[in-house]
Amino acid sequence: MKRKIFGLIFIFLLVIFPSKSFASDYPNNSETIKNRILNEAKVVSEEILQGIDEEEVSYKINDKARRIPVLMFHEVGYGNTKEYSDANFILKEGLESKLMYLSSNGYKTITMNDLYNNWTRGTELPEKPVILTFDDGYASHFTFVKDSFKRFNAVGTFYIIQDRLFMDIKDRNVEGLKSLHKAGMEIGVHSYSHPDFWTISYDEIYKEIGTSKKFLEDTLGMKVLTFSYPYGNFNQNAIDILKEMGFRTAVTTKNGVGDPYQFNEDAQLKISRYNVDVNTSDEAFIKMLNGTY
Repeated sequence: MKRKIFGLIFIFLLVIFPSKSFASDYPNNSETIKNRILNEAKVVSEEILQGIDEEEVSYKINDKARRIPVLMFHEVGYGNTKEYSDANFILKEGLESKLMYLSSNGYKTITMNDLYNNWTRGTELPEKPVILTFDDGYASHFTFVKDSFKRFNAVGTFYIIQDRLFMDIKDRNVEGLKSLHKAGMEIGVHSYSHPDFWTISYDEIYKEIGTSKKFLEDTLGMKVLTFSYPYGNFNQNAIDILKEMGFRTAVTTKNGVGDPYQFNEDAQLKISRYNVDVNTSDEAFIKMLNGTY
């Protein structure tokens, strides 16, 4: 059932923060925890509604909008041992060599919010912009990836899966998330538990997105306005929900450069990315930056 409400109320999702004992039960009690969190839908005050309504989100493309390479990373590590099963793995030295290339060749890292402002308002961008996105919220993102970015004076966009923060994995936790935000990185929603949106209902998609959005906003004390589709899969239900919740941008796993004219409508919510992993050659990386891969 469509939840679009004009004027008086806005459906929001209340996140119950897990205590230490609550988190330590994960994943043995994961299904109970997931159901408990996702089903806590509440109606919030008109004051909150007014704050949301002040966010004027546009999905129209400005005539100064530019094509921008958006690169997708996942786990980063020192060796082939992976913290969490993921085929999209890159070595720390590989990431740092790419950061060095960007820095040495005049590229400037920007955020998804910068892309939104250019695409909708025509805001000027650096001559050679690039967006570095990291999916899933691995411990490496909160530790040496964050530190590498600081050394190279770079910024990235990190999409967080909420329930992965409570898997009792060293450094992969709320404190790590806060440190990433404090370091000036852009934070985005990657759902509560990473389901395939092609296989679940409108209500389930709504809970997955809304629960995680509110959790991140409450935890970080800021608006979170960019989204990454789990598995890159989206449908009209997901698009409608993102619009209702005021998201400005959303990224897919469709291979390609971020092109404001790739779609006839809602281009900001269907952004393509190039996947970068351990097998990405220097030649391929340069083609991605040029938007020709």
